[in-house]
Amino acid sequence: MSRMRIYGAQFGLGLLLALTLWTYVSFTTNPNAARQIIAPVDLVGLKEGIIVVNAETGLPEAFTATTTLSIIGPSQDIQNLSPNDFHATAQLEDGKPGVNRVPIVADGPRFARVRSKSPAELTLRLARELVTTVPITVTSDGLPPFSFSVGHLIQGAREASVRGPEELVRRVVGAIGQVSLQGQTGDISTTVPLKAVEAGGTPVEGVTLTPERVSVQVPIAAQVEEQQVSVVPDLRGQPAQGYAVGSIDWNPKTIRVFTSGAITGTIHTEPIDLNGLTRPITRSVGLERLSNVITRPAVVQVQVRVGIVPIAVPSQLPLLVSVSPSGLSPGLTATAEPTALQLTLDGPFDRLNHLKSGDIVATVDLTGLGPGTFTLPVRITHPDGLQVVAPADPRVKVTIVATPTPSPESTPTTATTATP
Repeated sequence: MSRMRIYGAQFGLGLLLALTLWTYVSFTTNPNAARQIIAPVDLVGLKEGIIVVNAETGLPEAFTATTTLSIIGPSQDIQNLSPNDFHATAQLEDGKPGVNRVPIVADGPRFARVRSKSPAELTLRLARELVTTVPITVTSDGLPPFSFSVGHLIQGAREASVRGPEELVRRVVGAIGQVSLQGQTGDISTTVPLKAVEAGGTPVEGVTLTPERVSVQVPIAAQVEEQQVSVVPDLRGQPAQGYAVGSIDWNPKTIRVFTSGAITGTIHTEPIDLNGLTRPITRSVGLERLSNVITRPAVVQVQVRVGIVPIAVPSQLPLLVSVSPSGLSPGLTATAEPTALQLTLDGPFDRLNHLKSGDIVATVDLTGLGPGTFTLPVRITHPDGLQVVAPADPRVKVTIVATPTPSPESTPTTATTATP
């Protein structure tokens, strides 16, 4: 029994010596070294109904991340390592909607020890995924050629499923598509892509629609109809200040048209400019250009007469008017003080705006007066429709003097010569 123990002790001692010798030789011939390896990071434990979104825009994004691993191990062994020899993960078992700081866990071969990671954690923004249903609306764009009419549009689906971050999905109010009718001469049967939109029609990015496309059918048939439509002058701008548009007359007031589809029942003329006008005008203008419409006759000229009338806007005008004497007896001279009156006239703006020199006359009656100084009323004469509001009782001081009479000149005497 004691011999067995001795053999066992000897065997253990020999094994220890062999391991020690192997370790010494290994570290001597293959010493430890350090190295860096860039390894991809995988997400682990992301709960159902939670997705990763961009930290700034909130849009869903595919997760990609790497971390730089600083490793240490036998020099010859770690030189042969690649990123595939390491497994780096971000644990999201406790991830919640909002910003999360998630540590990175990395492991690799037993002989390679991971000393550090850069980054050692990730900052991720998570959002709750929402699925809802919205209506589908398909509209048409453009028109078929002349003599073709469009029937009722039929779409294959009425609702679409919207999936994405809760914040974005709640903005979506519908899915819209558009089919082009431009130049089509036969029935349309196609599919059109859909896009999610919010109120107002602005597209919402970052969500997915199911279905992504919808089938559309639009019947198009050849058809020409004759209609009688009203002609309406297209008046643009405003007359000059103080004037307004009066009576309007035009000819013809209705015409016949041929069209591939019903129009509104009216057709406008070419624009007629009224800016700055002060007098009535008469214009000969054509009709506006409409696609798929032929007029009878082919060329239509519309005679348009537009009345421009002054606006009776009350207004006041200050005016300086000279005072003139009347009825002065011969041999007398009169001087008025002041020689001109500052008057304020009241009346319609257009009448005041068109006053001419001589329309307002101020006179003082000197009939029967001799030399002296008098304070006399002034008579104001003005066109009908105007009124003097100031001064209320105009008067002037008039000085009358006699005109000096020139003295008679002496006549030279002519000598008379006797006739023999």
